Amino acid sequence: MTDLLVRGLSAEALSRLTHAAALMGLSRNEYLRRQVEGDGATPAGESSAVAGAKDDAAPAD
Repeated sequence: MTDLLVRGLSAEALSRLTHAAALMGLSRNEYLRRQVEGDGATPAGESSAVAGAKDDAAPAD
């Protein structure tokens, strides 16, 4: 299994990820693994809480 390190993540983004993971009863690591692998469900209310983090990370076209 390969590890992934994300540098320079803002405190706000980390807080949103922590909150979204907690809503699902998951660690941040497991929450992010599910999101990256594409097998993560979206917790209730997550769309607005984490959408900003996803939008910030999206590459520009």
